[in-house]
Amino acid sequence: MNGCIAAAESALVDAPDGFAALRRYMHAAVDNGLGVVNLVYPLVERPHPELRARAGSAIGTIIERAKHEGLLRPDVPPADIVLATVRFCRPLAIGWSAAEERAVAHRHIDTYLDGLHT
Repeated sequence: MNGCIAAAESALVDAPDGFAALRRYMHAAVDNGLGVVNLVYPLVERPHPELRARAGSAIGTIIERAKHEGLLRPDVPPADIVLATVRFCRPLAIGWSAAEERAVAHRHIDTYLDGLHT
């Protein structure tokens, strides 16, 4: 989770705009394996509230920045972005290598984001 949070915070600083930051964050989430968080979450009573707050703040800021700049459709709730990112990180369980899984996930992220770009 720390890697994903750091990626979101870095994207906010380094990306030229909010939409580029969103794209950078989502791709980094695939590379960092964000989907694991969803698998571990039910196993712990309170999974690192400070990390979850930090992640929520960074992702929320990215999304709001992209909307404010007119680059992300205004009707997209943050939860949809977060849930889509988790889904893109999940393995397909069809026998592909990790590299093949990531390549497909990266293509799907770009297709998804292209549809949300204004």
